[in-house]
Amino acid sequence: MLLRKKLELKIILQLPMTLLVGRLVDFFDNLLAFTAKGYVDGFLLMAAAILLTAFGVTLAVGMDLVPNAPDGMVNCLAWAVGWQFGKMKYTFDISMMCLTCVLSFVFTGSIIGIGWGTLCTAVLVGRFAEVFRQRMKRPLQLYDVKK
Repeated sequence: MLLRKKLELKIILQLPMTLLVGRLVDFFDNLLAFTAKGYVDGFLLMAAAILLTAFGVTLAVGMDLVPNAPDGMVNCLAWAVGWQFGKMKYTFDISMMCLTCVLSFVFTGSIIGIGWGTLCTAVLVGRFAEVFRQRMKRPLQLYDVKK
């Protein structure tokens, strides 16, 4: 398996981390119940979500913390192929979106679950993560937990 000995504990910790993050998302979803009233509100909310997601992914992966499972897989693939994380994230997200389109069409006869938010997120999170990684290269090196 890819990187089994190097990342074994981190892979095991992804399950409790996923449960914790899921609980936090549910908590804040109930606390900050905000729904967009129109296209402008929706666009601004989506833009903020994309930027914050890219920033969070950059911090978690850049400081070698326990990432969520898909980002951990992306990080392993990027390492194995020799790509930057942002480029692999973009490629992975677009691939998963295309796979979703194909599978939903095969099984339901139409494409379901893919909207503008999904498309924008798949295209932009990896790109913004790479921008954040470039801009935060020095601070991330200072706080690298691998040292």
